[in-house]
Amino acid sequence: MINIFSNNLDDFIQKIKNIQSNYNLPEDVPNLKNKTLRFFDVDDMYMNALDFYSSSEYYLNDFESFLKENLDEKTNFTSRFKTFESFEKKWVKNSQTGQEKKFYKACNDVLGYRFIVDCNQQHLVNLLNTLELEDVIKIDFYTNIKTNDDGYRGIHLYFWYNRRNFPLEIQIWTVKDALLHFYTHEIIYKDANSIAQKEYSKNLRQWLDSIPDEPEGLELNYTNYLYNILNKDK
Repeated sequence: MINIFSNNLDDFIQKIKNIQSNYNLPEDVPNLKNKTLRFFDVDDMYMNALDFYSSSEYYLNDFESFLKENLDEKTNFTSRFKTFESFEKKWVKNSQTGQEKKFYKACNDVLGYRFIVDCNQQHLVNLLNTLELEDVIKIDFYTNIKTNDDGYRGIHLYFWYNRRNFPLEIQIWTVKDALLHFYTHEIIYKDANSIAQKEYSKNLRQWLDSIPDEPEGLELNYTNYLYNILNKDK
């Protein structure tokens, strides 16, 4: 990912523009940026999202081919299209009285890509801060930690070049992020997600952040060692 941002950013952006310019929402759909969720129907909008996804197959395959050709061997990526159950759950959460969000903020991750990079958190933040990205909402959880901190850290980029289409999400995690998030997603967040569990997740994050950097010449550091064990059969 570092290589793409440093050397192939223009091509990366163009591939995303191709995906988004390929589809436009029906004319009767309200303005995504100005209107809150109450102006939309959850079933209709998910059907529109499916239309977007199915009509973009060529450009999505082209984007993934580009990623495979240009990512360094230490960067892993996955893609996903949100299920209706997940889409509806987030919709309900963001429709609560007093907390209702505009559509483009609440439904910004229908289509997403996740990259796991083998680099220092600060190096990644410094690089992203040097990039000039138009029409992108950047959320940096390394420096802007959520009020109810559950240990989650990561960088989310929401690309939105076509206002008559859905935003596209890019998530970037370090190996330390991945170690924690895979565990919390499988074990904690599918359970009751109590205050005690969130505190436990936050404490795990603090422990991971306290792992010292490896000395020069060491072939494999501890976090990469753990990550490789967990992913050896994938």
